[in-house]
Amino acid sequence: MKKLPFPLVKVSSFKTPSFCVDGRAGKVNGEIYGPYPQMLGASLMPAVLEWLISKPEEDFSKVIEDVFNRLKEFGYSLGVHTSTHAIEGRSDCGFADNLKTILSTFREKTEEIKGVLTKVDVNFSDEIWQKIREILGKVNLKSLPTGKELIGQAESLGAVKQVLEGEHQEVVAVVNLASGKTLDVDKNQEHQAFNLDLWLVREMADKFGWDQNLTDALSLGLYVATEMVLVEGKGKSRLPILINQ
Repeated sequence: MKKLPFPLVKVSSFKTPSFCVDGRAGKVNGEIYGPYPQMLGASLMPAVLEWLISKPEEDFSKVIEDVFNRLKEFGYSLGVHTSTHAIEGRSDCGFADNLKTILSTFREKTEEIKGVLTKVDVNFSDEIWQKIREILGKVNLKSLPTGKELIGQAESLGAVKQVLEGEHQEVVAVVNLASGKTLDVDKNQEHQAFNLDLWLVREMADKFGWDQNLTDALSLGLYVATEMVLVEGKGKSRLPILINQ
């Protein structure tokens, strides 16, 4: 296993809002927030997971409200982001703006995504992959809100909004399993990385009652599909995946 070229720092999943896996630096109300846990689309990720795992046939907007309220009951702070580059009608959160395309890519390229994960020694049973295919076949992608609508709904439910700055320069996609630690994004601008704190997703899975293997597979599949859409889909080379234990 390759060693991370940058240090991890301690972080509280309860005291600090989660923000996106984005490698760009950002501010909240004009101030640097400090180290924070990272998930796809920030607090939107557990909403997507609950939707896929437990309520794939329900309206996603209703699931978001339910999940955000439960996250607050569990003691988590909520977060989402936009950026200084956001154009009219879009949030510039790649996960939110492209959720339909990301899920479509996951559905259409399940075997390729499985292969990408296998190459970094991440393997799931055939039963898990079959379950994922069934789930992705059930969700109604036509009714998904826009990214701007998703971020607006999140804010209305109490999510803190981070505004990111600068251009994407990520060189690696990190999957971090070290509980209670994360990358210090603001101090990592010379070697930007996407970072998914999978330990936090697992923590939330316990509270929501999700199967961990299914949660891990869906989370990593979504992560790879997001990279395919936002990196490879823009003509760039596939980013290497680095798993940190």
